[in-house]
Amino acid sequence: MKTTISNRILIFSTLIVIFFGTVASLFVFYYAGDILKNNLEENSKSLIIDKSRDLDAALKDIQYTITKLAGDEMIVSYIEEPKKYKYGDMVSVLKGYQHNDHFLAVYIMDKTGLVISTTDERLLQKDFSYRNYFVDAISGKHGIDVAFGAVTNELGLYFSKPIKNKEGEIFSVAVIKIDPTYLSELLNFSNITKDLEVMLIDNFGIVFYSTNNEDLFKSIGSISEIKKETANKERYGGKVVDALGYDDIQNNLFDIQGIWEKEIYDDEDKALEYLNVSKIDGFPFYIVFEKKLNEAMQPITDLTTNLGLFVLATTVLSVLIIFLVVRRILKPFGKINKKIEEIGNGNYSVDTKIETNIKEFNNLDSAINIMIKKIKESDNNTKREVIEKTKELVERDKYLEEQRKSLANILEDIDIEKQRAENLASDLQKFKLAVDSVSDHIVITDQEGIVLYGNKAIKRITGYDPEEAIGKKAGTLWKAPMSDEFYKNFWDTIKNKKQTFIGEIRNKRKNGELYDAVISVSPVLNKVGEIAFFVGVERDITEHKKIDRAKTEFVSIASHQLRTPLSTMNWYTEMLLDGDVGKLNKKQKDYLGEVYRGSKRMGQLVTALLNVSRIDLGTFAIDPQPTNIIEISQEIIKELSQKIEEKKLKVKEFYDNTIPVLLLDQGLTRIIFQNLISNAVKYTGENGTVEVTIKREGNDIFISVRDTGYGIPEIAKEKIFSKLYRADNVRDKEVDGNGLGLYIVKAIIEEIGGKIWFDSKENEGTTFYVTFSVEGMKKKEGAKALTTKGDTV
Repeated sequence: MKTTISNRILIFSTLIVIFFGTVASLFVFYYAGDILKNNLEENSKSLIIDKSRDLDAALKDIQYTITKLAGDEMIVSYIEEPKKYKYGDMVSVLKGYQHNDHFLAVYIMDKTGLVISTTDERLLQKDFSYRNYFVDAISGKHGIDVAFGAVTNELGLYFSKPIKNKEGEIFSVAVIKIDPTYLSELLNFSNITKDLEVMLIDNFGIVFYSTNNEDLFKSIGSISEIKKETANKERYGGKVVDALGYDDIQNNLFDIQGIWEKEIYDDEDKALEYLNVSKIDGFPFYIVFEKKLNEAMQPITDLTTNLGLFVLATTVLSVLIIFLVVRRILKPFGKINKKIEEIGNGNYSVDTKIETNIKEFNNLDSAINIMIKKIKESDNNTKREVIEKTKELVERDKYLEEQRKSLANILEDIDIEKQRAENLASDLQKFKLAVDSVSDHIVITDQEGIVLYGNKAIKRITGYDPEEAIGKKAGTLWKAPMSDEFYKNFWDTIKNKKQTFIGEIRNKRKNGELYDAVISVSPVLNKVGEIAFFVGVERDITEHKKIDRAKTEFVSIASHQLRTPLSTMNWYTEMLLDGDVGKLNKKQKDYLGEVYRGSKRMGQLVTALLNVSRIDLGTFAIDPQPTNIIEISQEIIKELSQKIEEKKLKVKEFYDNTIPVLLLDQGLTRIIFQNLISNAVKYTGENGTVEVTIKREGNDIFISVRDTGYGIPEIAKEKIFSKLYRADNVRDKEVDGNGLGLYIVKAIIEEIGGKIWFDSKENEGTTFYVTFSVEGMKKKEGAKALTTKGDTV
């Protein structure tokens, strides 16, 4: 359907006015509404944070008061010896903790739940042992509950705390009852609008305070009948009624962290509501803000309606004005149309001058003449452009030829790279052949331990073919039961610390046979430092272990055989020195003294070797007996007193006298103290200091032996617990020593589940630390116990 320009302008202008007017109205409605809504939400969140902090501070202040009450020495004394005090004196003390009228009652309950003293005489001799706050306190915890009083029938907040005697035993409970209106006054709701409801709910989700009394004792969301019955029975005396319908809050109550917020449409009120929920930190209570968004948004709705009416009136007036203006402006357009038709028929000499006061129409005449001139010039320009385009095509053809030559060079480079790749593949094949010929078992796994590659040694060591192992988890194929601590340390080293793990392990072959192995597992990292895969190397040391065991057994047998002649030698030497077979001159005594001392050192070495062999063979026995470790420490120091006096050492002893008698193998305990204290004395120069500390730390016994001696060099620290090892810096200073003592001590402590470690700095001293469970040692059957004397048969 054809229409005139004036009608089109009129319709278009009308639509523009209506469109932009509507957009403006909607923009005002949504943008202003969104700003108002965001402000409401931010204010609500800010307010609930402030109120949560106020409630938290108030509740903690009450907890502080109940803590002081439970620790009041007069109250403790009264409970232990009630005959020493008058009942009224006790009540006066309790009233001193009633800070204001909101403290409804302060009372003390015995361990059966009976009220024995109170500021509210109605509660005296009442049994409240069934109350949750009593059950929590008598079990050693802070108790807090909200409930109707069984006697007073008034709602209260109950705070409880166990009262302990001097021995630390719970023998009574202190309770403070608070009026819940105390919390409502703290909330200070004078500045809250009428469309905001504030509620306090307990950990059941029951409202025990609300600015709307109709919501009191309703559950915030649907709860089970059993839970409702429990709340009525234990807290609200049958007052709990229907739910408010906020099931999302009820279902997520125990997961709320920080501020929980949500928009909910309330079917009952037929209104959109915004809810904030915050847990009061450290207490089983929650604060809830309910904001009705419909009422809050009403000013925006009114503003938008008025704006729409204004747009409608403006539209009618604008259409009338536009109609009159357009009709007048477009009147000369008919004459212009006739002139353009003549030009279109080829008459370029037509007179196009138009008599009008409108500048645009006068300019149109000049534009038509310019158009004619441009058309003529266009023909000439087209011919010139054809010639120029032809030249461009010739130049582009040359460019394409150059590109073809470049492509040929690229293909030649690709051939070179292909040859390099083939050479690399050949090198990889050689590497694979080399790895397959290695006698050690080598595997490559992904980050989760799935086997990606295995060499041929897998078959020889584990019994599995490489193809059979690929795609399976290495641990499920040849894993043998090891301690959880071993595997925890293994994965922590290679996966978390991204370091190489080296250690001994017991694995299982395909046929079920167990074997011993040394493994080395290393993570391989990519460019960004993440684990790409693991490389594991395993060596079967079963035969080596058998050989080591045979050597250990030989040392044990040899040591046993050596002890008898050494004992005989000591006995005869002592007889000679004592003059039992005739008097000796001084020179003879000196020589025999050297023989005797050498024999004693030999006896100590034989004893140490026997102990080491029993440790290595796992045959030494543990026989726990009631033991006073402080007395053992003191005995060892007394035995070393001569050496201590010779070197003018200062010995400091720090003992925790509360340590009980422990179940320990007395011989093993002596070995531990004998080696640690004698080492401290031996490797400390004259006028030095040795400190021995024994104390209890939780469920552990803690022992430390500190000296100001020669210290351990950095290079020797990792070997200090090895067999027959002595640091270079003490060999010249102390000849006496066989390098077995610390090895034996570490083996004993690890056998009983304890720990040993040390701190040391060369020329400044060393401190050895030992911890083990206060439960002591567990009995272990064995061929023989470890010995503590080097010259004992």
